[in-house]
Amino acid sequence: MNGVKHDIFYNIARLMLEDVSWEELFESIFNILRDSIPYTSGTLFIYDEGKDRLEAEYTRGDEIVDLAEDFDFGKGKGVAGWVASCKRPVVLPSLKRARAGKEGKFLSFLSIPLWIEGRLIGVINLAHQEANVYRPDFIRDYEALGSYITVLIEKLRMKNEFLKQNKMLREVLDKLKKMQDRLVEKERMAAIGEIVVTVNHEINNPLTSIIGIAEILDYSLPSLSHEKIRDSIKAILNEAKRIKRVTHRLARLKSSETGSYLGSIKMIKLPKD
Repeated sequence: MNGVKHDIFYNIARLMLEDVSWEELFESIFNILRDSIPYTSGTLFIYDEGKDRLEAEYTRGDEIVDLAEDFDFGKGKGVAGWVASCKRPVVLPSLKRARAGKEGKFLSFLSIPLWIEGRLIGVINLAHQEANVYRPDFIRDYEALGSYITVLIEKLRMKNEFLKQNKMLREVLDKLKKMQDRLVEKERMAAIGEIVVTVNHEINNPLTSIIGIAEILDYSLPSLSHEKIRDSIKAILNEAKRIKRVTHRLARLKSSETGSYLGSIKMIKLPKD
């Protein structure tokens, strides 16, 4: 009675170009199916690699569509688990001769595995209240339909994985940037410390001499000869010139090459006069 209307493949191809969420994708898939292949209820199972199980992710209708749910076939319970393992569709045109599915809620049943490149993506089950809606002679159409749906789901999965990896990469780059900023700040503070040590060493010594000579002059000026005063002033001038040379060398500083000062303390090597 019913194969797959081939415009469904065009509609699915168009859906591949759209930017949708998981829920929107699943809803769109069932909307497209509704216009091309009859069903009154359906369930999409997605394979969870971590659990190694099929999980019912989207259902159109009152309850999950499946059969033989008391049996576990490894990847999941029911016909969905069986189809996932055997990798080919199951078509049950009429359930009248046995107990009808879900207490008579459907009489035709179709289960399509979703595989891509040797990986299980999921299973889609469709059911109809009438018998003989799905037929074994259309199994190639059902397989093609499963392939298109699989590509759709895989495309969104890869996109989400890319976004996840991209987010992780941004977080790593942010952490690296913060670490780099802290390192730069640490190096900057270390450089400032080395400059302080250098200034302290190069300027403090002559400054101490100037202060000492000035204190001696202040204390003993009345009793000093002119020659002693001249010698003291000359010593002050020499030390002051020494400070001037240090500040000039600091102004010409172009690198942060250091040398040992006391133990592990470093000081910057100033350019030579």
